[in-house]
Amino acid sequence: MNEKLVIRITHIKLPAEWTVLDAQGNRMGFPQKGELQIAAPFARQRQVVVIVSGPDITFHRLTLPIRSRKQLLQAVPFALEESLSEDIDQLHFVIGKLRNDKVDTYVCRHDWLENLISHIKDSGINPDIMVPDFSVIDSARERPVLAMDEDVIAYCDESRQWSLPNDVFQQLAPSMFPQVGSDASASQLLHTDSSAHRVGLIEKALGVESMPNKPINVGDSLLPVFAAGVHANLGVNLLQGRFKASGSRGAGQRNWRIPAALAAAWLLLLSANLLFEWIQFGKQDKQLDQAIEQVFHTALPGVNRMVNPRAQIEQELNRRGGNQLESDFLALLAISGVAIGKEPGTLFNAVSYSEGQIEISLNASNVQSLDNIKQYLTEHHGLRVEILSADTQENNVVGQLRISRGT
Repeated sequence: MNEKLVIRITHIKLPAEWTVLDAQGNRMGFPQKGELQIAAPFARQRQVVVIVSGPDITFHRLTLPIRSRKQLLQAVPFALEESLSEDIDQLHFVIGKLRNDKVDTYVCRHDWLENLISHIKDSGINPDIMVPDFSVIDSARERPVLAMDEDVIAYCDESRQWSLPNDVFQQLAPSMFPQVGSDASASQLLHTDSSAHRVGLIEKALGVESMPNKPINVGDSLLPVFAAGVHANLGVNLLQGRFKASGSRGAGQRNWRIPAALAAAWLLLLSANLLFEWIQFGKQDKQLDQAIEQVFHTALPGVNRMVNPRAQIEQELNRRGGNQLESDFLALLAISGVAIGKEPGTLFNAVSYSEGQIEISLNASNVQSLDNIKQYLTEHHGLRVEILSADTQENNVVGQLRISRGT
């Protein structure tokens, strides 16, 4: 299992971001953003790494003449007790890198971490690794780094690491970096498209007219920056001790997750077959065959021979559907698949099911295709359809639909 699903969560009440990395650390497709449960199908047979933001996590570097991690876990809470505002019995301590007698330590509240893990598992995902965002900033830049988007700013240098909401940082910056020309003002500032207007505010907060190193625009998301740090094995895993991941790939997931993945594969194959009708010859045909074969073996890992992939997956769905998946889900999915198949160039990404409704993520050639799908399902099947989002990305539109029985 070399591929990774990397998820970024800034707050449980805000949309999550996610992307898939292959074994070499290359991104497989564009980063996506939305409700966390939409990312659940991408977690199957992949290691799940969750990147979380502060200020609920604090970084401390201690000087202790101890090399045993077991002994450090006993000593560190008492060494930090006077500098912490909360009872150490309510806190989770994780030991990071050991450098001579220097000990990197990460601290967060038990209840905060428990709530976050429950939120992720309730979305049908079991996290394997959880890292603070400030610990996976790409250190190859060989200078302190400030990484900023519209919500959060993260900082990392040789001795300090932290992450704060933008508005809080602007208030605290003068006291955190009292000297002009400090490490922060000399750092490399990374910002997104949506946070470009904040560069001047950061410079003002740091007390400099301009950053010595020209700020770098990383595009529409910091997730690729953090994902590069994940692939480089930067950061520290917060899921240790009582929070250690079970290591069971499917443990704790809802019973319908396996047939839901099969249903998703069936819909993807349906889209692929329709796409094949207007793709003629050459390399695109070969790439399509490879994509179909990959989906087939992902959906049915125990089946070596692929004869009729669509029929084989449908057969497996029928076998599992009776005792693992609500029939209403399959009905809604099948009807939706017909509507999606009527729109050329529309490809299925992911599906999730909850309480009598499905949410579908898909790529369409334009917004009109989403409206056509909605109109077909409403007029021909009496379904209730909501277009949750329609984000234009290069030459296509990434849409999110919620479909349920009409009332």
